[in-house]
Amino acid sequence: MTRKVLTTAFAVTAACLVFSGLAFAKAREIQLAYPAKLANGPEIQPGSYKVDVLNNQPTPEVVFYRGKEVVARTPAKLVELPRKSDQTQIHSKMEGDSRLITEIRLEGWKEKLLFDEPTQTDQSGR
Repeated sequence: MTRKVLTTAFAVTAACLVFSGLAFAKAREIQLAYPAKLANGPEIQPGSYKVDVLNNQPTPEVVFYRGKEVVARTPAKLVELPRKSDQTQIHSKMEGDSRLITEIRLEGWKEKLLFDEPTQTDQSGR
């Protein structure tokens, strides 16, 4: 009986460690050199941020933390890459006077984060 309890306890502990490791694996540190805007989100100032992907919902969300404070939260699309990224890359484009983050590839990930274009207001009056 004791052996069965110990085996069960070990299995539960191992499963908890595996699943907590998987959840933690989706967080990485990034450095922004310039102020940048997220699609349909706020502008993020230069500095160091922890990026966490919440992939347990219909539309994955990316949360940007500075310390323990949530600075930004925005939906993203996860796109499979042929191989793991060997370095962190932040892709952006200029839109007017603002830099818009379009994609983030995180070192060691086999997925890239794509951010939608900001929604445009229909100027035609329809």
